[in-house]
Amino acid sequence: MKTIQILASATALIGILLLPGCQQNPAPQGVEPSGITSQQFVTVYVELWRARTAATTAEQYEEQKKQILERAAVSERALQLFTAEHADDITYMAAVWDSVQNRLNAPTGEILPE
Repeated sequence: MKTIQILASATALIGILLLPGCQQNPAPQGVEPSGITSQQFVTVYVELWRARTAATTAEQYEEQKKQILERAAVSERALQLFTAEHADDITYMAAVWDSVQNRLNAPTGEILPE
């Protein structure tokens, strides 16, 4: 039950971090592949989370978000597709969110194993 709550919360956070004020379209049937790895997802998600919590204005966050996504060569759409692509594999997504949580709990700059 806790895993499902974590997944639901994390999915909601993606919407908050990536598309503030934008309407999300439902995932298409036969979800297209995201083209990113779990390592890329975790790294970008953690950077976006830290940028969001550090930003003092929405404009500052939007600029930081743009830089993070460009530097990682990952689009907002790819992050959304990643969660849709793996939504049915609760064990896999729980491991992904555990990785996110471990990185968020680690001191900034500390390198953790994937």
